[in-house]
Amino acid sequence: MRLLLVGIGLLGFAQVAGAGGIEPAAMRGSQIYEIAPAGPAMESGLDSVASAEPIEHAAYAPARPSSPFAANFASFRGSSIEFGTRYWYGNGSLSKNLYDDPRSSTNMNSRLTFRGLTGGTFEGFGRWDGATGILVKGTVGLGDLRKGELQDEDFPPAISPYSSTLSAQHGGKIGYANADLGLTVMSSPQSRFSLFAGYGFLKEKVSAYGCTQVATDPFVCVPSIPNNVLAITESTRWHFVRLGATGDYNVTDRVKFTAEVAWVPYALMSGTDAHWLRIGTAPFSFSGPIPE
Repeated sequence: MRLLLVGIGLLGFAQVAGAGGIEPAAMRGSQIYEIAPAGPAMESGLDSVASAEPIEHAAYAPARPSSPFAANFASFRGSSIEFGTRYWYGNGSLSKNLYDDPRSSTNMNSRLTFRGLTGGTFEGFGRWDGATGILVKGTVGLGDLRKGELQDEDFPPAISPYSSTLSAQHGGKIGYANADLGLTVMSSPQSRFSLFAGYGFLKEKVSAYGCTQVATDPFVCVPSIPNNVLAITESTRWHFVRLGATGDYNVTDRVKFTAEVAWVPYALMSGTDAHWLRIGTAPFSFSGPIPE
């Protein structure tokens, strides 16, 4: 499966948590709570803060405890949390090869290729950074695969002559979630760089409607099957482990660039293929969805 994604962040919030009393400070685009004992304040990751007392730079702003319990919670100063939503637009393809019984031959009997799959996904994301550099982050996404088509090919000698049919894809679904645990190894008021390890899950379903023969086989989808008839459904589930790195760069207090790269050392896939028009008791029919 190949997938190209372009994302746009719609909404984000940042909050700095610490110790002692809470003094809210107004900031452009965010809400910050300074909760730190006397001495250098926590790192806010933003450039300027406006409050009752002048503060030249949030990263070095002095903060006085307003409670006698402030010192007991000094280890929490500098922690932060951010969350928001994003929208992704995706375009990709999904293909599967079906081979003959390996005990008798190595021939490929059939190939299914879903291409031009396009759709949008809404995603929620969040990240918590502790004062010691530990981070926890994750995403949850849900979307539709509204367009695309299926090419279903069957090859000799399993079938003769060669067959190639086209079907319209619509009504597809995609959903995913991942959670990561990591450590920030480099940090400044303007940028940060972190390493992480995590687990992810992806579920995808695509459905093909109708069937039209575009090769020379006179027996498959001749005459054509209307596009309102469900022909094939592919359902796939992925579980995977990933190791990666992520970095942020604050251009201004309202603009941030984020990049992330990950390696997947282990993945487990399970799925089913349902040829709905061939499920039954007739010769060469299937008894139900085919496990993959």
